[in-house]
Amino acid sequence: MVITLTSFAHFPWRYSGATVFLAAIFLACSSRAAQSPEFWQSQSIYQIITDRFFDGDPSNNNADGNYNPNGSSGTSVHGGDFKGIEQKLDYIKSLGATAIWISPVVLNANGEFHGYAGRDFYSVDPHWGTLADLQHFIQTAHARGLQVIDDIVVNHGGDLIYSTDSGYATFKSPPAGYNLRYRSSKQLAAPFNTNAANPSLTNLFHNNGAIQNYSDTTQVELGELSGLDDFRTESAYVRSNMTEVYKFWVGQAGFDAFRIDTVKHVEMAFWQNWCPALHAYAATNGKPNVFMFGEILDGSDAKCGSYTGTQAGGAFALDSVLDYPLYFKINSVFATASGNTKQIEDRYAALAANYDPSAQNRLVTFLDNHDQARFLSSGNVSSSTPPAAFRASTTAPSRPSMGRPTQTTAKTCSPASSSRARRWATIST
Repeated sequence: MVITLTSFAHFPWRYSGATVFLAAIFLACSSRAAQSPEFWQSQSIYQIITDRFFDGDPSNNNADGNYNPNGSSGTSVHGGDFKGIEQKLDYIKSLGATAIWISPVVLNANGEFHGYAGRDFYSVDPHWGTLADLQHFIQTAHARGLQVIDDIVVNHGGDLIYSTDSGYATFKSPPAGYNLRYRSSKQLAAPFNTNAANPSLTNLFHNNGAIQNYSDTTQVELGELSGLDDFRTESAYVRSNMTEVYKFWVGQAGFDAFRIDTVKHVEMAFWQNWCPALHAYAATNGKPNVFMFGEILDGSDAKCGSYTGTQAGGAFALDSVLDYPLYFKINSVFATASGNTKQIEDRYAALAANYDPSAQNRLVTFLDNHDQARFLSSGNVSSSTPPAAFRASTTAPSRPSMGRPTQTTAKTCSPASSSRARRWATIST
């Protein structure tokens, strides 16, 4: 059975100053035991960038030394934390949400507010609180019937290494590469730390430079994304330790699911090793329903679908993915008016050929997210367009769906400056 939302009123479009993403995911049943889809078939997900949500503990605001109290800087810390989310659980549940997706929790390299530049993969960044705060928030959410999803990264860490070699960071194809060194005395924490230069750093990280051609799979998988240190995920050491890291967050923190960042930047064999290992650990530690869905920023169904189940051959990979192919088609129809609804219909017909059967009816669709410019920033969007586009996303036949209350207070915006900007200082509950 597929459960759908019947009231558009649960998805208000005007939340002045709030950076939150309201999602609904409706998962169809499947016979694949690994995914335990029956549990997730009717979850409604509320997405939060933790630092941009609500400040429940002002004492931790300047833990990284870059607190911006008036929220005027798009890149500094604004004060949202785990206690802030916990204080608003009743409000979140009142919207009909049954799960909360939060941004990465690990200690970041240089005080980044967003969480995607990890330095210590076993520690909570103090400006969101402590491990005890995180555990209490998750336990309190569970007591209200809410699941908690962690946004995670295995592809890269924060920007702590570089090279003084000539030409860096122009991409070099293997076996060529650069000599790597730390920018300062700051380095990643165990198990990804070393005080040595080569060869130890190159056992942990790719040394090929930056991605320059995103159509080149070799560059996408081996190159640095936005200057972030790219883990050598084909290494047995990195693979085994990344598995242990996320076992920790399931076992110690109690997370119920993972949204996985930058999936296509990691080789397929990693996912075919890592996903079964996490499922097996979770199943034997009281979490048989752990759900893992990934971000593949690509409009190709063949590309996105290849990461689902056994579609690529070999072991079972991801349970599901964010539905970027549908996102781009909905935007072309409703935002830019460059397409027509027939392309959405044709896309549905192509699902069976591109996705594992267990994933076809539970792709995570969305109208907006924290990585993309807001839907309302398109010049062709009128006041009636968001509801129409939202309905196209949420009423897809036998499909899970994701929507977000788009902020109308800032129509022209980029993901970095606005989709993740301004904490929700006050809300009516």
